[in-house]
Amino acid sequence: IGSNLFTPLAVVGLAGIVEPFGVEAAVLARDLPVLGAMTFALVAFSFGLSGRNWRLAPPEGITGRITRSKGALLLLAYVAYTVWLLLSA
Repeated sequence: IGSNLFTPLAVVGLAGIVEPFGVEAAVLARDLPVLGAMTFALVAFSFGLSGRNWRLAPPEGITGRITRSKGALLLLAYVAYTVWLLLSA
């Protein structure tokens, strides 16, 4: 999660220091909700927060591992998002 936040902020921040630039509102309106939803899904999956287990700490027996099915779901979401970006360009 740290890399998910640090990398875009550091790269964009350093680029903005070198040469200020603008970002279209459409980019923010499209990409930020997807970034937030995918980050939440990753956290929920990694802490076992699916179904009825909505607690801050992982329930007994949950190791914090992302199963193959949850990994496949995240990969499918990434592919769908990439296809959506390509079709809307």
